[in-house]
Amino acid sequence: MSEVMRYKGYDIKYRENRDIFYAEDDDGNDVLEKPTIPLLKKAIDAHRKKKFERVGAFQVNGEFLRKCTVTSISPDGDIWISYKEDGTNHREKVWRKHDLYVDNTHNRLFVTRYNDIQKKINKLAKEQSAILNKMENYKPAGKK
Repeated sequence: MSEVMRYKGYDIKYRENRDIFYAEDDDGNDVLEKPTIPLLKKAIDAHRKKKFERVGAFQVNGEFLRKCTVTSISPDGDIWISYKEDGTNHREKVWRKHDLYVDNTHNRLFVTRYNDIQKKINKLAKEQSAILNKMENYKPAGKK
């Protein structure tokens, strides 16, 4: 086995005992093999163009939790998501990959619990605001 070149993120190597070229990914896995380099390059191009299967996810950070869809992952590993907010569709690059969690039954239970707690927090915040408003507008009887 000898390395011939690198093409679109794959090491192209030659396997002498089989007289064949093959593409190896960064983890050392054989991905594709063809009898010639041009055919292997075409196969790599086709392999990379396979339709990306979108994945439901939750994006979480200290400020929000939102439902999103992972729409693509670039060859460089950049992750792009889409989500709907206030009736508007948005698309953005995810800068912190560890903020994404797959949408599955287990994680939906956590999200439900999180949302229940958030509702209670919002209710308490409204009650606090109402109390402060009463304090600010309080006028003892007989005083103007």
